[in-house]
Amino acid sequence: MHARSFFSKINQGKTKSLQTTVEWYTELTPLLEQQIIQTHVASFLDLYRNYSEAQLGLNPGKTKEIWLTEMIQAELNDIKAGNILLATVSIENNVAGFITCLPLAHRHNKVSSNQIVNLWQQNQPTDPTQWRESIRKDVYISLLAVKPFRNPHTGEKIQIGLGRQLIESVEAKITDANALTLDTRLINTPGIAFYEKLGFSTSGQRTFGGSNPTHYTGCEKRLMKLI
Repeated sequence: MHARSFFSKINQGKTKSLQTTVEWYTELTPLLEQQIIQTHVASFLDLYRNYSEAQLGLNPGKTKEIWLTEMIQAELNDIKAGNILLATVSIENNVAGFITCLPLAHRHNKVSSNQIVNLWQQNQPTDPTQWRESIRKDVYISLLAVKPFRNPHTGEKIQIGLGRQLIESVEAKITDANALTLDTRLINTPGIAFYEKLGFSTSGQRTFGGSNPTHYTGCEKRLMKLI
């Protein structure tokens, strides 16, 4: 667990110092589950407020609220089963954002390995480092959600760095990862810009978690060069 102070002009023009705390969890309490669900729904309803259910590709009759609740409940079940890691960022002991990710896993880079196989079939020498490039230890971020903060007078969204803090917490916790990967919707242009600002590169329409490449793009941040 680690804390950070930041300043935000969100109290009628007065600058207020707030303390943020990031914490990783192995168990969930009913209160924490409720806070995670509320944060998830609030974050994504704000993010996709200008898009209809049809534009999001939801099945007829399924509202955004139902879709989001089902999504986060499945994620919580995976956390309880030990399949997914969870960290939250809190402001003065109130959850304001969270991140979930799969534990470190070896991921097969099909593009690199196919090139190596082709060279081998042609009896051409290959660089040993290419083999290492084809097998990578990546962390897949499945969800990142931060409660929306808006200026009460202008309605303008206020960025206070909670998303960045959560991404940095993953890098600090899983130090032997080669890369962070995630999928995000192509219509989520603010999200894509946010990830690019943090050093992620987009992969066109290639995804890392099996998402539909028609609607999603993968994002990747290399952390450590393979030796």
